[in-house]
Amino acid sequence: MENSFRNSCYLIINKVQEKYDINSQDILLWIYLNMYTYNQGKFSLDEYNRQQFMERVKSDKHFSYLCNKYEMIQEKEYLQLRDSIFQKYCTNRNISISVKIMEETYERILQESLRLKTGSYYTPKPIVEYMTTQGILSYIDSKIGNQYENLKDYFLKKKHTLSMNFILQTIQLLGEIKIIDIACGGGVFLRQSLHFLYSLNKELYQLIGRNFNDQDLIKQIIQNNLYGVDIQENTTILCKLLVLIEAQNLCGFQMGEAALHIFNEDVLVIDFEKTIGTESSFDIVLGNPPYIGERGNKSLFQNIRQWEFGEKYYERKMDYFYFFIYKAYEILKKEGILCYITTNYFVTADGAKKLRRFIESNFNFREIINFNSLNLFADAKGQHNMIFLLEKNQISKPTTLVNFAIERIVMDDLYEVLLQKKQMPQLEIAKISKDNLYDCRGQISIQSFGSQEEVLKKIEKRGNYLLDDLCYVNQGIVSGADKLTASWASKLGIEEDIGAGVFVLKEEELQELNLEDDLKSIYVKDFYKNSHIKKYHTLKKQGLYLLYIDDHNLPDIYQIPSLYRHLSKYKNILEQRREVQKGTRKWYALQWPRNSEIFEGEKIVVPQRALENTFSYVKEAWYASADVYYITAKNKEVSLYYLLGLLNSSLMYYWLFYRGKRKGEYLELYATPLKGMPICYPSAVKKCEAIEKLVRYIIEHNHDKSIVIESQMEIDQLVFQLYGIKSVEQEKIMKLIDSKRK
Repeated sequence: MENSFRNSCYLIINKVQEKYDINSQDILLWIYLNMYTYNQGKFSLDEYNRQQFMERVKSDKHFSYLCNKYEMIQEKEYLQLRDSIFQKYCTNRNISISVKIMEETYERILQESLRLKTGSYYTPKPIVEYMTTQGILSYIDSKIGNQYENLKDYFLKKKHTLSMNFILQTIQLLGEIKIIDIACGGGVFLRQSLHFLYSLNKELYQLIGRNFNDQDLIKQIIQNNLYGVDIQENTTILCKLLVLIEAQNLCGFQMGEAALHIFNEDVLVIDFEKTIGTESSFDIVLGNPPYIGERGNKSLFQNIRQWEFGEKYYERKMDYFYFFIYKAYEILKKEGILCYITTNYFVTADGAKKLRRFIESNFNFREIINFNSLNLFADAKGQHNMIFLLEKNQISKPTTLVNFAIERIVMDDLYEVLLQKKQMPQLEIAKISKDNLYDCRGQISIQSFGSQEEVLKKIEKRGNYLLDDLCYVNQGIVSGADKLTASWASKLGIEEDIGAGVFVLKEEELQELNLEDDLKSIYVKDFYKNSHIKKYHTLKKQGLYLLYIDDHNLPDIYQIPSLYRHLSKYKNILEQRREVQKGTRKWYALQWPRNSEIFEGEKIVVPQRALENTFSYVKEAWYASADVYYITAKNKEVSLYYLLGLLNSSLMYYWLFYRGKRKGEYLELYATPLKGMPICYPSAVKKCEAIEKLVRYIIEHNHDKSIVIESQMEIDQLVFQLYGIKSVEQEKIMKLIDSKRK
């Protein structure tokens, strides 16, 4: 039925677009509005026509403004609608196709480019069910106290009675509760809230023998309990329609008109009191806010910063959804509940320090569910998500922390797994205090607890230095234009040169410059990629070269005609780079050349992202881009060989996996996590020398796999001893590493 319905919709959309200048989303909304209107009316199928539709819509306060949009559509299209949609899916005054399918159909028609621009993704039904259930039950628990398990068990049919006093208190709370989704999209959280509140009220009424009317109860919930806001007009229309159709389906008959509180506004800047009639008076905020990074979306962030709200909460390199956490705080009552599903990067991200401090000061985490690499959104491959439930108070309470260590699950089973917290081989569940939830750096520890936390604290305690105390950690070069991209080529009118080197050249491109040897020695450097970095060693150069030009080594590019001829082809683009615009960089120089000493001297190099801790020692000149980090000693007494053995050890992998930054299974090995690594640097020279000797031996014999493995095991044992790691703890560490290598 799903495919048949979608095909019928696509057929009508194509027919209408052949005759009228209307986009596909508007036509689909016209189809849905007709389904709703027909279902509400008292006329037969043969009676329904264009006039009936226009009259009904004009009299509906929620949709009357759409009449002008659909005025051009003539009778023939309504006849087709009756034959292909109403006869199949609107029988006996009931819409037989689920609103879930209707919303998914809209999502499919929505252009992928628009979805990426808005950062919106359809939330899977089990996630919505769980978040709604958990949010409402947690709110009741926060108001009545210590009743969460009782109510959950009753709802799951594990318990058959509730006290009269509790039932009456809950009924009163449910009548007054105000739930809002401030990025409501098609309204999936609002519809689920309608379902849950209706079912729970119905159950409680029946327990005490109170009579009720389905239609009145549903109207009461829609009018008193549910609110939604979305910035996209069409999505707001969809939300209203689907909530009303869902209500019709629950009633089993025409419900009549109900006042909806669903608004097409920018929630971050509206005056709630003027627009919605209420402020700081919501009990629950639910939702899946848009995930949009600042990189590539500068104008969006610049626009919000024009408002007092945006400037107040902005921090560099943040994600747009952080604003939705701040807004939720502003509109929640004390002890109100915030339940979101988002990406999980903010718990350690440098661009979320301000947010984490704010959450720690103003909220208490009731629950965190970290999905890690479990893919929830089919259209967002590689995204790592979490559900978090916050209570607006400063009372310190334990947090339930759930960690998934699986990449796939039967989606229909997910709701039960989450709600009942079923123990699974690859599901970790623990209670963790607020003190242990936040580490000494203010990051939120969602990857470790229990015995893991004991080992991590031991590593932290034995580390008498941080890596930052002993070494400089620097990012590689940012050229601002490694090669000619398609968009740049289009702007310059040289599409035939797409992929040509600008600052990073291939062998043949370098030869074409015809530079003299003395100029090459100054301005041309062997260039490496992060993939050239292996554990303890690097691969040989692969025929790439960097034009290393900064503001000092070339005061006037016109003095070297060959370089000028090459770079002047791209001058219009190079001048658009931020530092050039600010006047702090010459148009022909690298955007961030760094200090050349970083690349020329003794160093440890590490790729920004890797499946395991992958550090290599390099003595000669080694230039690379910003996806490589350089570790150089702050003084001559620091042994890079010793540090290399430590950094490549199994124990440091364990630290980085649980306390560093991760994107799924990949370690994020950039400045902040690297600088924060606890280094045990013993005063006893012999302990250092033993590791140094093994490291040198590995470097000399890196081609012999058996020697490398055997020597690494010896290094691991020495490092375990340095940090006081017991044999039982060592076994757990190696078990984790073995599981990741598989």
